[in-house]
Amino acid sequence: MTKSQELEIRSLHLIEELEEVRKLETKIWGENESIPTHQTITAVKNGGLVLGAYFRKQLVGFQ
Repeated sequence: MTKSQELEIRSLHLIEELEEVRKLETKIWGENESIPTHQTITAVKNGGLVLGAYFRKQLVGFQ
């Protein structure tokens, strides 16, 4: 498997996926600067897009 095959970018919809985003964002920016999961869920349910970048099945980035 090449490195490009190990990287997966996909749209996130599940609460568990969005909670993963929150945890990563908290590690990067701190608890006070991260967006609460309920706000992200609301955005996704109303047409918003959250993308997750996974390397070897681990979330390493998001947009």
